[in-house]
Amino acid sequence: MISLSSIVDPERAFINKWEMYKIFNSLESLAFHLPETELFSEESIRSLLEKHTNIYIKPVSTWGGELISTVRLQQGHYVWKLQNGATKHFPKFQQFYEELDYIYGEKQVIVQQHAPIMDFNGHAFDIRAHIQRDLEGKWIYEGSLVRVGGEGSIVSNVKISNGSVVPTDRVLTALFPGEKHELFNTRISHASVSICEKLDEYHPFVEVGIDYGVDKNGELWLIEVNTDDALSNPDRHLFSLLPDQSTYEQIINRRVQNFEHYFHFMLKAYEDYRAGTKS
Repeated sequence: MISLSSIVDPERAFINKWEMYKIFNSLESLAFHLPETELFSEESIRSLLEKHTNIYIKPVSTWGGELISTVRLQQGHYVWKLQNGATKHFPKFQQFYEELDYIYGEKQVIVQQHAPIMDFNGHAFDIRAHIQRDLEGKWIYEGSLVRVGGEGSIVSNVKISNGSVVPTDRVLTALFPGEKHELFNTRISHASVSICEKLDEYHPFVEVGIDYGVDKNGELWLIEVNTDDALSNPDRHLFSLLPDQSTYEQIINRRVQNFEHYFHFMLKAYEDYRAGTKS
């Protein structure tokens, strides 16, 4: 097992994108695919572009799509697209890399294969699964939704791209007509719980949001794992945007139960401490 101190950020109590990739890339059997990923460097960018022609660049510790961009090799030119919609073209690699290095060079950044995942009506999308612990510490799959990115967005984050939230079954029905979507949802559930159980080896997270892409064969691709930490939580509010509020209510109810359980535990510990100091 890898040392906790080298994986979990001690102040924020989270695992960054690069460490997450290394955790799951080390497993022999997966219920999903992983996009090929390397740390940012001139060599890694050259190598991944030669193999995949289309890559993502992502800082390892940001969320909400911040500073994510894509690079595409097109007819010998390097096309760099930023999340704000700006697109730049470079005829030579060195000129292109120098500008990337100016933006990203001081940060820890990953370079990642653009997974062969589908879009939805021409928009980027992912499936967000939400998982929580119950009062006994067991992981519970609460449900999923689809985040659809706004017009021209390279990410599916709703806020940054002015996107939307759609029921998962509606998207799966459009992409895979005639398929049994309950089986697809079961696969998402099993994959998500297995991911959380693996994370138990590194840190006792309580709430996790997992983003998947899906390819034309219906195979899952793991895009990102979002955990509760000192700065943020997986976005529960997304589920309140669905027409059916039952999953959102279930998530909030379990959150309240966990908080009340923790509060009573701490209160009991404090009362026991006070009783001990008086004896």
